[in-house]
Amino acid sequence: MYYLSSTKNIILTINLMVVFALLIYIFYRVIKKESKSYKKRKALSINDIVRYKVLYKFLKFQIYKNSDVNEFTLLMVSIDNFETVGKYLNKEEESSYLKKVAANLRMNLPLHGKMAQSPDRPNFVIYLPKIYEEEQIHQITKKFKLSAEKKINIRDAVYIQKNVSITYTIYPKHSKELDELLSNLKLTMLQVKRQNGNLVMSFDKGLKEFHPERFEILKNAIKNDEMKLYYYPIFDPINREIYGTEVIVNWDNKTNEIKTLRDLLFYAETSNDEYWLGLWVFEKMLEAHMNLLKVMDTKEYYIFMQTSIKQFNNDDIIEVVERITRKYHVEPRRVVFQIVNPIEANSSIKLMKNIIELERLGFKFCIEVNKIENRLKVIINEYLVSFIKISKDLILNEKTDTLDLEKYARDKNVDIIVTDIKSIEEGNSFVDRVTYLQGNLDGFPCVKEELLSLVTKYRRSL
Repeated sequence: MYYLSSTKNIILTINLMVVFALLIYIFYRVIKKESKSYKKRKALSINDIVRYKVLYKFLKFQIYKNSDVNEFTLLMVSIDNFETVGKYLNKEEESSYLKKVAANLRMNLPLHGKMAQSPDRPNFVIYLPKIYEEEQIHQITKKFKLSAEKKINIRDAVYIQKNVSITYTIYPKHSKELDELLSNLKLTMLQVKRQNGNLVMSFDKGLKEFHPERFEILKNAIKNDEMKLYYYPIFDPINREIYGTEVIVNWDNKTNEIKTLRDLLFYAETSNDEYWLGLWVFEKMLEAHMNLLKVMDTKEYYIFMQTSIKQFNNDDIIEVVERITRKYHVEPRRVVFQIVNPIEANSSIKLMKNIIELERLGFKFCIEVNKIENRLKVIINEYLVSFIKISKDLILNEKTDTLDLEKYARDKNVDIIVTDIKSIEEGNSFVDRVTYLQGNLDGFPCVKEELLSLVTKYRRSL
């Protein structure tokens, strides 16, 4: 009897434990379901403009809740050349400007759309709760772009109006991982900035072949004022009057030995950064010459800038250089693009077309000659070259092929500039053979603040 009683007690205890465990499991499931429901309600109820961390958690939930069927689009809206805003605004005014841009963007958010300012201050990340056909996304990004580019009043008569760039990625097409999706969004934006911004671009897997770290290195060098621009004189060999200047760049960084714009362009070409970087130098160069060119209003004077041939293969080069020259009131005829790596222009239809159009607008071309080659005559014709620069060593050697090139240039009305002149006395050797000299004069190389006084000192014909 005692044995049977003990067996019943054991069975009863086991049953109670099973029931208790079942109740705990049911309770756990109810709590988990309620927690998931709460998270869903909380995620879906967040404001349309939120902090970046809140948006990140929301996106995580969107991927987690139904990863197999859920689809959405992420946009990044970035203010182009935001660093220039700091010239006119203090930190408080910068924040006010960004808030007003965000308010303009908010007006175009669709139902359930979300937006946050990213840790990179001039960038906004936007969540759109679906994916779109190509024409639809074109219209949507156009609206965002126009709203973000509206002129904004900061104080009194101070207005800011900047172009913006937009990139977008699609979940799950471009990645099923949120961090990778956001990384792809930023990578696409870096590529847009390499093309000088003011574009809309979708992520493409091929973009991963570019090197984003090079872009960041160069941008930070500019931001930290490490790149210094200086100017060398171009003068006639008889009376030493200055007829132009060439911009050079000194990258003030102990970790590299880049001391010329030529070196800097070759460095940038390895990561396709030569286009936007060249345009930055171009704009700084024109800004430095504004006051000087007013004095030279009716006088002959040229600004030389070493340029990568790859820059002229860009679709937007004509529009951009025209816009910059208008901005600084510089006539195109003053600007000489000095090609550091000339190739036959007929190797690219786009290149030939852009060169012809730039020539038509009045811009001039110059090529550097460091060794004599047969193709130089072809290049002189194709680029409609106005100047050639020849190193003094080539001129002094007086070899037959050098003399032949000199004669060909003179027959084509191409001005010859001999480079690397170390002194006035050295320049006397070239009086009868070249149009201009480039090299040392007292006070040079100089910075932009010294340009006007130095040039007018040597330009006695003013």
